[in-house]
Amino acid sequence: MAEQRCVCNKCHPKLRLLKVPVVWMIGPPGSGKTTQCDKIVAAYGFQHISTSHLVSRQLLNPYRSTSTSILSVGTYGGSMYTDVAAKKLIDDIKFKSETAKGFIVDGYPRSTAQAAMFEVGVGRLDLILALDIAPETLLKRNLVGSDITLQDNDDLDDPDVVAENLARFESVKEGLIEIYHDKVKIINANKPPDEVFNAINKYLMQIDD
Repeated sequence: MAEQRCVCNKCHPKLRLLKVPVVWMIGPPGSGKTTQCDKIVAAYGFQHISTSHLVSRQLLNPYRSTSTSILSVGTYGGSMYTDVAAKKLIDDIKFKSETAKGFIVDGYPRSTAQAAMFEVGVGRLDLILALDIAPETLLKRNLVGSDITLQDNDDLDDPDVVAENLARFESVKEGLIEIYHDKVKIINANKPPDEVFNAINKYLMQIDD
């Protein structure tokens, strides 16, 4: 049986404030989050914390009682995602905090409630990257399966589904802007990946350790 490690702030008070940068990246499915996170990892050596990878681990583990609950959550919301997956994501960061050079958190938060949960659990946030993308670009990418994970909606080539995902993303983005103001940086994700990364890198270079 694997050793259970406590990651609560009471047992590990130094985890309340991380010593390394923490960046969130949000965007609808197909906007290029995974591609850009890979580029950030290559350039900065950050730990890539992915909500989709976290869900995959739960789905592949038959002994996890929360697997079905996590699977039932939609692309951009759901209280079970907040209560279960967000807690596991925060624990993941705490486990890796002593050796990480930084964290790029992919696909999080999906609500302002999740944002508040993260700040309480982690204690640091430097930058929020919001990948803005046109619906026609999303449809084109989704038709060829670009940057799509297994947990994304099966109907991402459906214009109505794309419109719904974009609306949910816009709602989350606007909520974060109201709370975090200039920490939210809008990135034009319609451009080729290298150009998108150049725009992202401009903000990453401004982060103080």
